[in-house]
Amino acid sequence: MVDDNFFLYKIYALFHDPPHKMTVLLERQGHEFFRNTYSNMINYCDSKIENMHEIEACIMLYYLIINQLISIKGVKGDVNNFSKIYVKSSKAKPRLCVHSADVYASEFNRWVLNYLYINKKGKYKYLFQYTSFHNMFNPDHSIEIDYNISDDKFRDFVEKFKEFITDLIQRINNSSLPSNEKKFIIFKSLYFLVYTIYEPLWIYHNLPVEVEDSRAPYYTIFDHLYASAAMFNWVYYNNTKSKIREPKGFYALIDIPGVQEIINSARKASDYWAGSWTLSMIIWLTVWQLIKEYGPDILLAPTARFNPLYYAMVLNYLKREGAIDDNLMKEIEKILNTILGELSEINDYRKFLKEPIIPATVSLILPKEPGDCSIKVEQKILEYYKNAYDCIVKDIPTGEPQTELCKEFVEAFNINLSRDNELLDAIVKEAEKYADKLLIRPAIYVIDIDEIKDEIEDDLIKKVSKSF
Repeated sequence: MVDDNFFLYKIYALFHDPPHKMTVLLERQGHEFFRNTYSNMINYCDSKIENMHEIEACIMLYYLIINQLISIKGVKGDVNNFSKIYVKSSKAKPRLCVHSADVYASEFNRWVLNYLYINKKGKYKYLFQYTSFHNMFNPDHSIEIDYNISDDKFRDFVEKFKEFITDLIQRINNSSLPSNEKKFIIFKSLYFLVYTIYEPLWIYHNLPVEVEDSRAPYYTIFDHLYASAAMFNWVYYNNTKSKIREPKGFYALIDIPGVQEIINSARKASDYWAGSWTLSMIIWLTVWQLIKEYGPDILLAPTARFNPLYYAMVLNYLKREGAIDDNLMKEIEKILNTILGELSEINDYRKFLKEPIIPATVSLILPKEPGDCSIKVEQKILEYYKNAYDCIVKDIPTGEPQTELCKEFVEAFNINLSRDNELLDAIVKEAEKYADKLLIRPAIYVIDIDEIKDEIEDDLIKKVSKSF
């Protein structure tokens, strides 16, 4: 089990840059929002912070989260040094973890561009006065971004965000949980909430989704922040004091073999759908167990961002944990469903239950906890796969879910288990037809980064040397 600060530092990773970073760098309207609006909080940020956008991020993090946590018994010591993550010379663990994750999450272009645009004083030019966002796959397609942000829009976003965060923290802190468990549950639940709502809430308030780097304008600041949270899994358990920690963790891929055989055996459209759905849900419930353990950022492909299955499961999980109540859940649902509706014209994330949107192959980035090895991780994934298989192929068709995993799934989507349910009838038929085929051991590939990093470095050096 991960320790208390694992999820706290992941929260830091999501706030190491502000969402309006380009607005700050270009000095557009709103570039001093936090420094002006919450000027009394700048003293809580380390005086050694050099960059203006990082000061904005620091005040934002303090106002939204740290200020709510320091009053909780046993937590102040964990968050006292939060602003060190923005201090370049700091060797505090939060700084080393977050900075390393930031570096590994950066596009390869940033590494190259920093060398191309270095000046005589050894500093690189990291800003172009450019405001378009380009399609990565067809750069000829672009849109102009207005980086001006009104104070009213910004304030509405910040205060609603703070309302959600405060509600969750107070609810858990006032619960009857043992005091020695509260801290971990607060950090973990808070991270799940922030990861889930941060980007959708920003979009919901019609704020500009900014590029992370104007020199390579085809990925957003949220792409980078969420990628940093993902790469954090590979740096947290490397306890070296080096400025940039070497990656240490696992890359895992799960694949159900024989997918085409199962799908191609369909006689009609309903069979085709049911087979796809069964595979999709088995894979989803497999990775959901890992998400609950380490966080949604571990899911690389497909992503948990804008993922309706993830939304359903995480909101139900937070409610089960006592972190949110019905009222807060409805407010969050309104925001998530609005964004999903704009993307898909389906305005209720639970309606996606019928859509087999999770592929039969997923890739994950996992931390390497003390004592872990690739064999142990593979065995854990296999166990989780069997749990998922039992739920979808055995429990759901009987209408009587037995395991907590299956009960979670039914609750999250409000699944009607009565025998007159058309969805359930289709699942029953598929379960009977493909039970033996699906029971085949999934293909699980777990790569230990420690074991291959030297090989990768040598390969990169050879390829780079050949290009010059």
